Amino acid sequence: MNRYGHEQLVMFSDPASGLKGMVAIHDTTLGPSCGGLRIWPYASEKEAVTDALRLSRAMTYKSAAAELPLGGGKAVIIADSRTQKTEALLQRLMEWLGVYMGMKACAKVVWGTDSLRGKKVAMQGFGKVSTHTAHHLMKEDSEIIVTDVNGDALNAAKGMGLKVLKPDEIYDVECDIFSPCALGGVINKNTIPRIKARVVAGGANNQLLTEDDGEELHRRGILYAPDYLINAGGVINASTEIGADYNPELAREKTERIYEIMGRIAKESKEREMSTARMADRLAEERLASVRAIKPIYRGR
Repeated sequence: MNRYGHEQLVMFSDPASGLKGMVAIHDTTLGPSCGGLRIWPYASEKEAVTDALRLSRAMTYKSAAAELPLGGGKAVIIADSRTQKTEALLQRLMEWLGVYMGMKACAKVVWGTDSLRGKKVAMQGFGKVSTHTAHHLMKEDSEIIVTDVNGDALNAAKGMGLKVLKPDEIYDVECDIFSPCALGGVINKNTIPRIKARVVAGGANNQLLTEDDGEELHRRGILYAPDYLINAGGVINASTEIGADYNPELAREKTERIYEIMGRIAKESKEREMSTARMADRLAEERLASVRAIKPIYRGR
């Protein structure tokens, strides 16, 4: 918590129902903490705590980079998401749009056009966000290859006419865009040498295992779309409900700005010879610093 500046970590347990989880609040400089819920059968409480802290920090940067008046938080429940989650815990509204706009912005930088026609996209994970994104890619005549550890997800992909691979095979696919859409930490020193894409853009949180991995992608000439930027559609959508009636048009308009922000980050990354991962962090940190300069920080007192 001290290392990354977290404000709170609250753990809870209900033996009667078997509920066990935690809520991590990273930073409320810009506004109340906002974040979703991850349900996963973690091997240990320590692993769950680490994930909650990393995810909540990513939410702070996501809101800061998307210019939202929100802080970062995340809830984690230790459970099997396939058998124990309920619809009340599954509110994902516009994440797919942000991922799609992020891909198009990267395509514009790399190939000179944001058209994804004919581009081969390797999707690691085929949940709701991936499925919606895939539908849009199909409309552009993109070639899509997917993998997932869930058999039902793979059957859904096959039903859409998509090529399916085994989980470990996805890293070695010759493709234009590698799209991590499952768990975090999949972009690391072991997988980066295997990735043959020009772009990495997906909906998963915390895709880079370490900060050095972002630098390595940059060194290899692979354009990385910072995950907390292009998967910010969900938190952008939620932000439009704060203090006002929900406005879907405004939510969509703000989410589509991800295209503009991603393009700006890619441009500055090239001009400054800095990785897009670091460039996005700097954008978020500069906004946080500017607000801290004029606003007292609440630290749980």
